[in-house]
Formats: sequence, C-alpha cells, structure tokens
Amino acid sequence: MKLCHVATLDLSIRFLVQNLLLYNKERGWDVHAVASPGQYGAAIERSGITFHPVPTTRRLTPISDFVSLVRLVALFRREKFDVVHFHTPKGSFLGALAAGIARVPIRFYTIHGFYFHPDMPKATTYFYKFFEFLTSRLVHMAFTVNREDRETAIHLGYYAPERIIFLGGGIDLRLFDPARYPASQREGIRRSLGFLSDQFVVGFIGRLVREKGVMELFEAFKRLRSRHSGVRLLVVGPLDLEKKDAITPEAAKDFGISDIVVFTGMRLDVPEMISAMDVFVLPSYREGFPRSVMEASAMGVPVVTTNIRGCREAVEDGITGIVVPARDAARLAEAVDRLLSDPARARAMGEAGRRKSLSEFDETKTFRIIRNAYLSHMGLPEEA
Repeated sequence: MKLCHVATLDLSIRFLVQNLLLYNKERGWDVHAVASPGQYGAAIERSGITFHPVPTTRRLTPISDFVSLVRLVALFRREKFDVVHFHTPKGSFLGALAAGIARVPIRFYTIHGFYFHPDMPKATTYFYKFFEFLTSRLVHMAFTVNREDRETAIHLGYYAPERIIFLGGGIDLRLFDPARYPASQREGIRRSLGFLSDQFVVGFIGRLVREKGVMELFEAFKRLRSRHSGVRLLVVGPLDLEKKDAITPEAAKDFGISDIVVFTGMRLDVPEMISAMDVFVLPSYREGFPRSVMEASAMGVPVVTTNIRGCREAVEDGITGIVVPARDAARLAEAVDRLLSDPARARAMGEAGRRKSLSEFDETKTFRIIRNAYLSHMGLPEEA
C-alpha cells in the first residue's frame, strides 16, 4: 500500500505525523509526505519517509495557491497513492482538491482543531466554515482530536456521524517520562537555562503569537513577581513573523518582566525543557487537542490552561491542573499562585496528570484507530 500525508509546513509533518507514518512503514507500507520545503525536510527523509517538497503558503495567495494545486495534482497522478491523508486547514483544502482531481481512491482528513472559534468576527468565521465545508465534500472520512469538534462538524452538516471519528490525542510516552530525568539531571538542565534551585519555574511551549495567550501570560507574570520574588518564566517556541499577531521577546519589556523570562526559541529537546518546569501554562484562545499539555502531563507537571475546546478535555480541572477563562490574566495569575503556594497540591496534580497520560495519551492507540480506518475503507480486515 502506498500512503501519503499532506500538510502546509514540513514542521507539521515532522512533529505531528512522522511517527504515524513510521508506524505504517514498519507494517510494510510505502510512506510519503508532502509539505512546503523547510528546515525539517532532510530529517523527514532520514527517518525513512519519502518527502515531496511542494511550496504552499499559510495565507490566502490565489496565484501561488493555484501553482501549488497544479503541482499537487501532478504529484498525485505520478505517484498513484492508495491513501492520501491531509492535515492543517490550508494544506487540507488544497490537498483534498488536488486528490479529488487526480482521483486518489481514498482520502482522509484530520481536523486538528477548527480554526473558527466563538470570539472570531462573523465574516472570518463564515470564511473558515465555508472552507471546512468544501474540504468535507472532498474527503471520504475525517478524524477529530477532540469531541467538541466532532459534535460541531456533525451539527453543521459537514459529516454524517459514520464519516467522522473521534481520535483523541497521543504522544510518545517513552520520551515523555519523568523517570528519565532524576533530580540531579533536572537540576543540571535548570542551571543550564539560568535558573537557581530555589526558583519556581513556570513554562510555556508554543508559537509566539497573541492567540496562544502570550500577552496574558506576560501580564500574569507582572502580577506574580510582586508576590513571589523567586518566580521565573521559561518560554519555549519559535517566532512566527508570518502571522499578523506575532509577538517577539521584546514584548516582555513592556510588562517589566524581561529580567525573569528566558526565551529559548525552537527546541527539539522538549522533554528536557519540561523537566525544568514546576508548572506548565497554556493560556491559548484556540486549540485542537494541545500536544504541549499532553507532554507536560506525561512528565508529571501540573497544568494551567484555558476553558476552550481541546484544553478543557486534556486537563481535568482541579485534578490534573487548573482551567481558567481565556483572555483573563488575573485568573491566570491566581491559578499559578495557588500552585506556587501549595507544592503538595501541585505535586498531586502532576502525578494525576501522569496517570491520565498513561491511560489516554498513548499515540499508538491513535495510530491503530487511523490504520484500521484505512484498512476498513479498503475492504481489508482490521488489525488487533
């Protein structure tokens, strides 16, 4: 069988679906990936996946989008894939349209969180809903990473219930295991980042954009530093200057916290970064099923996140972490303060998060669901 996954960026292939492709490769399938060329294409190739670079922008660029569409149609016709699976909104629409034109026999789509959300302007909401509707007409089956998106997709008439499967989230629990980081190693990682042993480190992982709640996080830290002299913020993630809501490290100066924030930029050693944290925070406005929250929970770190779809499913409020309203810096600061002031409670939440991860966040479970959906659609027996 010949399988191809399509995304807008090679970063998405590398960090969202590479392990899924390798799972199918280990089971005898010929696996390919398509995305815009970038710094991760070579790593994808080295893993044993055939990588096809097709430039695609994340913005609406009609001429460039048409060129990308033509290239995708040519690629699909040449390679004759049995299954093509799409990710990310822009890549999914162009990929599904190209696969339909090229008559790829089986087409799947993973919805990693609908782009539209309640706080978005109506015109923008209608725009993204329209493209989701079009994509739904071009694919045979879809997966959602959270339950609310599946309910929304059915309610909006995009999919009949049998055409859309709740998948959940999954990570490699072998990598995200606190047992791999004993106290001495954890202390060494913290020192390498400039933190002292008696400091309380709050961590964030994500793109530096406003919709991730970064400005509220900075405002919360402005409030926290007046209460706790030892609190520090670790920000892990890349700049995303293509986005209109991009934020740079300079923004921390506006809140008077630049001296207590460490910006690492993009890091590949995410388990090590999480091991340095005492609390993990994701104050996002929009998510599918947040990978960083799963990773922090798997590492036994309590989580503070926002009451939005995906996040409220990944965290059990009061058990594995604390859920607060989005765009509310005061409530965010209060939640972190509660964990800072009660280490025993924070530790208990982290332990509960680890247990939840072991039972719910194993990526091999999601891989089996996807592979069996492929097999069922091809009329082949499912695997145990």
